[in-house]
Amino acid sequence: MTADTSTSVRAVEPTAPAAGTTPAESLVSVAADLGRSLADGASQRDALHATPVAEAQALRRSGLLATTVPARFGGPDAGYGVLAEVIRHLALGDPSVAQVPQSHFGLIEVLHSHGTEEQRAWCFDQILAGKLFSNAQTERGLLPGQPLGVTMRRRGDELVLQGTKNYCTGSTVADWIRISARDEQGEVVFALVPVDAPGLEVIDDWAAIGQRGTGSGTVRLTGAVVDPFLVLRQNGPEDRLLGTSFQLMHAAIDVGIARAALDEGLAYVRDSARPYVDALARGWERADEEPHIVLRAGELSARVHAAEALLARAGRLLDVARAAAVDRSHADEAAAAVAEVRAFGADAAVDVASDIFAFAGASAAATRINLDRHWRNARTHTLHDPTRWKYHHAGAYALTRTPPPAHGQS
Repeated sequence: MTADTSTSVRAVEPTAPAAGTTPAESLVSVAADLGRSLADGASQRDALHATPVAEAQALRRSGLLATTVPARFGGPDAGYGVLAEVIRHLALGDPSVAQVPQSHFGLIEVLHSHGTEEQRAWCFDQILAGKLFSNAQTERGLLPGQPLGVTMRRRGDELVLQGTKNYCTGSTVADWIRISARDEQGEVVFALVPVDAPGLEVIDDWAAIGQRGTGSGTVRLTGAVVDPFLVLRQNGPEDRLLGTSFQLMHAAIDVGIARAALDEGLAYVRDSARPYVDALARGWERADEEPHIVLRAGELSARVHAAEALLARAGRLLDVARAAAVDRSHADEAAAAVAEVRAFGADAAVDVASDIFAFAGASAAATRINLDRHWRNARTHTLHDPTRWKYHHAGAYALTRTPPPAHGQS
């Protein structure tokens, strides 16, 4: 595909809703249905390290990619609470697929502070038409504060990109890629480039113990041409909620993993696990009758329910903060709430996905069951940024009302 940036496409007038755009009130139920469908092949895709091509197509058809597109541009205009539930349900089915559109929803947030009205109209029109955007922002080994290695320079009358990006989630199944680069003035910009643009190569080289189907390949840029219209520069003050919204989406994935691990682990105990010999001696003939297992199941269930409640609370507070944009205190409270669920949800996902083996028994470790994928997914995804800092930020807010940092990696 090639970018259509004609004058008519760049019109400022809000677009009409695309055919099949999902109403805001139906988004969560649509996500729940899609999540159940994704669950059917999740284990096999994980085992095969499969790129989720068909699953990305299902996302496009679902209308979920337009979840947070503003109403004045023809979108459902759903809030953060709905977005968190959408991602949680997708993660319950397959957390790899749930992570694919994270940068896509992130672009919608970026447009609030980095886009012009014309760029917003164009991008939202693309999204309403079912186009999937991914990102190319991370550069391996680059420390905070260091200048980006990927550059955008003039070559005659053209703007071209040069360099390499890593961990480009969703890039192997996307239509467009949002690429961060440093221009000739040293300013960081975002360039939107179609995946089949000459000089842009997506390398499907993501190899990790978990989240294997996120399409997080490497993007190599060797003179890829950028349409100047599709270069996003900061347009007004930075949106404080931008980084917080990214963290909310991460938390939703973790909470979805925790629920999936618990549900599948408990189902295995009910249907397949054998009682321990000491339990049999005391008259408990089924594994799900053993008091120790019942106790631990209750503890893990409470942790997952608590994580889900924290996620819902964080989404509500973010919605309040967006509505009261002029009041910084709401944004600070929302950021602290997101830090809490980011920390608690990450710990819950890792712990639940590990502990289910303790009462499911040795047979649950069989590779054909692939129950370990939940732990591998949780452990891999929660490495994005350290839980210890989330608790630190939540504690600082509780003690002194010191707000968490505004960036998306805190």
